[in-house]
Amino acid sequence: MRNRQGLRYLRGVLCGLALTAGAAAEAGRIATQRHTESQADDRSEALLTTMGRFLAARDQFSFVAEVVYDRPLPTGQLVETRERHEISVRRPGSLRATVLGENGVRLALLRDGVLTIADPVRRRYFEATAGGSLGDAVDVLVIDLGLSLPGADLVHEAPGRALLERVTGSEYLGVAPIEGRPCHHLAFTQEGLEWEIWIAAGVHPVPQRLVLRYSDRPGIPRFSMSADWDLSDVPYDESAFRFLERDSFDRMDSLSGLESQGGGR
Repeated sequence: MRNRQGLRYLRGVLCGLALTAGAAAEAGRIATQRHTESQADDRSEALLTTMGRFLAARDQFSFVAEVVYDRPLPTGQLVETRERHEISVRRPGSLRATVLGENGVRLALLRDGVLTIADPVRRRYFEATAGGSLGDAVDVLVIDLGLSLPGADLVHEAPGRALLERVTGSEYLGVAPIEGRPCHHLAFTQEGLEWEIWIAAGVHPVPQRLVLRYSDRPGIPRFSMSADWDLSDVPYDESAFRFLERDSFDRMDSLSGLESQGGGR
């Protein structure tokens, strides 16, 4: 998983737990057990690879993600921010993502190698060439534009490889319920980033929850995403992956133009 600095500068503070003597002893026992398991982290990486192959094999899918992250006010105070992300994928190279949050609505579309990011309220859009694949689009979002959709690596042609790209350590933590569904709980570390993922156990190993902590930033920023999946279909036809309103929207020369007060072609 790439260590991203996007438009959302995530800020967060982790809470500590005060342990009683008995709880501390139990925690020590569990820590010892987990340490033993982590000596051979092949299981966690194998599960992540299996998840990636499963998603890569789907011709089309969609998911709705409830996203929570912290953002700083000008005073430095951190406030919780919530968004809803509706993402649809049709391979090999079509993507539609709608982001609804406190800052309004954003629409991202990928089709025929063209990536469009639009503000339907202000009626503005920005376009960039993104190559012919979803992986190319993710690279443009992250590297060229400095922007990413949460869970962008999940739509990659090889999600497992993209997630494991810079991992330096991993640990299998066991099975835990997410929304009543048993999930494999995995923890990973890499430079500047610690993250956890819960992958559904069974024949549909989809990621149900993802949590990131940016350990190289003040306050250890936190980001979390919980996803609800539809693996059989996407709720759109092909036209929904194209931006068809260029004539009635103002085109911006840069992505920052979507946020500015000015405009015009």
